[in-house]
Amino acid sequence: YASNLYSELLLPIKQHFVGNELIIIPDESLWHIQFDLLLTEDPKENQKPAYLLYEYAISYANSASLLFEETVKSTTTDFSNECVAFSYTSKDTILKNSNTIALSKLRNTQIDLPGTRKEIQEISNILEGTYFYGNNANEMNFKKYAGNSSILHLALHGDIDNNNPDNLKIYFSEGSPNDDDKLFSHELYSLHIPANLVVLSACNTGNGQVNKAEGIQSLGNAFQYAGAKSLLLSSWEISDKTTPEIMRYFYQHIKEGMPKHKALQQAKIDFLQNADTFNAAPFYWGSFYVLGNTEPIPFTTFSYTNWIIGIVCSILLFLIVRSFLRRKRNNT
Repeated sequence: YASNLYSELLLPIKQHFVGNELIIIPDESLWHIQFDLLLTEDPKENQKPAYLLYEYAISYANSASLLFEETVKSTTTDFSNECVAFSYTSKDTILKNSNTIALSKLRNTQIDLPGTRKEIQEISNILEGTYFYGNNANEMNFKKYAGNSSILHLALHGDIDNNNPDNLKIYFSEGSPNDDDKLFSHELYSLHIPANLVVLSACNTGNGQVNKAEGIQSLGNAFQYAGAKSLLLSSWEISDKTTPEIMRYFYQHIKEGMPKHKALQQAKIDFLQNADTFNAAPFYWGSFYVLGNTEPIPFTTFSYTNWIIGIVCSILLFLIVRSFLRRKRNNT
């Protein structure tokens, strides 16, 4: 099927493509196709599949006019957080004394981080920011911090309803005194979330009812209405085992300054180069796609780590010079 779809949809017009990037604006059922999984050659036994992934960095948009308008209006916003991340914890497994911690402190922690928290720990090695877990990963804290974060990473549970787009929702950990800790898509319309990137690392966050005028009615659409420039979404259930690795590759390339769709393309290729036969199946890595603006994310040049290293080097240089001058005086 993947080979036939490629021959039907892309091969007849491939000679008109310029460069190695494709923007796909699907219609109706085409929204349910992951185009980077199409095969450019018929599959052969004992050979690696020839995915379109290897030829093009692919992103998606709801319409050309909307994408162009967002790109023209794209401005750099000063954010107080480089990244704010949330991971879901059920009320039965919420950690005792759970709290908010800096991503920099999470890097060297030795506590067991099952499931989504393992995913956030991978991110903590790459980005600065704040991580909410346990009963602090609640809806109230999301609404408080979502508006001033360059990257918003939600490793939570998603729920879709193909019959009622207004019933799309994300589950937070229970802990808000005045909220139900279910964020419905219609609630996002009243929020301001100008993030450069929102990563919805949950099942089916890019799935939903298809609307001919506005594309697929997913949770991602709701975040776009709230102001998010681009989103990383999933087309089906994601694996707890392989997702942390894919996210690690993705954020490494984002931090290097790659455009978002190219960062995802390279992350998938990196994963396939190291995956065993079982995990190389598309189910384990092919769900994610980029929707919206693909421009690289600007990161501030200031870094606490570099600042500390600079101070230490300055002190060492001072001590070396002082020691040299003392020896010189003693010799004279």
